[in-house]
Amino acid sequence: MTVDHATYCANDLAILQAKFRELGLPPRYGGTHSSVTHMALIGFRDGSYLELVAPQDPQGPIPPEQRWRELMLDDAGPCAWTVRVPEVAAEVKRLAALNLKVAGPLPGSRKKPDGTVVLWETGFVLPGDPGSMLPFFISDQTPRSWRTTPAKDLIGSGLSGISKVVIAVKDLEHSIALFRLTYGLPAPEMYKDETISARTACFEGSPVILATPLDATGWLSERIAKYGDRPGAFLLGTDNLDDSAKTFALVSPMRLAGKSIAWFSPSVQGGMRLGVIEE
Repeated sequence: MTVDHATYCANDLAILQAKFRELGLPPRYGGTHSSVTHMALIGFRDGSYLELVAPQDPQGPIPPEQRWRELMLDDAGPCAWTVRVPEVAAEVKRLAALNLKVAGPLPGSRKKPDGTVVLWETGFVLPGDPGSMLPFFISDQTPRSWRTTPAKDLIGSGLSGISKVVIAVKDLEHSIALFRLTYGLPAPEMYKDETISARTACFEGSPVILATPLDATGWLSERIAKYGDRPGAFLLGTDNLDDSAKTFALVSPMRLAGKSIAWFSPSVQGGMRLGVIEE
């Protein structure tokens, strides 16, 4: 699995962009997806990017069928993740052969501020929102450089891209079995991470960390109760965690799933968890 991008949802894109600028991660406005939503993005050197999505009109109505509608209205933060595939139709066929119900190929587009129209195809496993637990998958129909390029402000920052997706799940064993079936992954390394009050499963060599709450308190439990199984945090890779901690004023260094991580400041972030992990 190669992470293409990870998505944050909010009700007001300007406010969300300002929060990320305060973190030292300035987003670039990317244009409109449809008549309803628009986005900004933060590109990294490995080709992955953080996508910030919100309604074009924070005060206007959002159609019930709009993807991630409730999460945008609720400023939910991490809402989905995506992997790159060479061809969506081939991935749909592969997953269907595993007796999974799959949607796709589905056309997608975005109109950039300069008028360029970016085209792609996507697919995802049903039921549920695209990218809520299993990633949805994407293939470019126009040059990838039209969709994203590394942010110039982050050149030399030591950040490589989206390294890990921490997925909050209610049933850890079921989720492990689903990922192993879907992607042929080996048995994960298991951890008891008291720092986030969770049992975690980390598939070595993949971007996946599954986390289930140890008890009914804490942010993981609250998130699952509100939004179900879906990403709870994204971790950016770094060459040197100490250097990144100084550059970005990271807080709360800890161990998670056997790795050293540190969080961007939650007080600035509004509780939307983003961290850095040493690779």
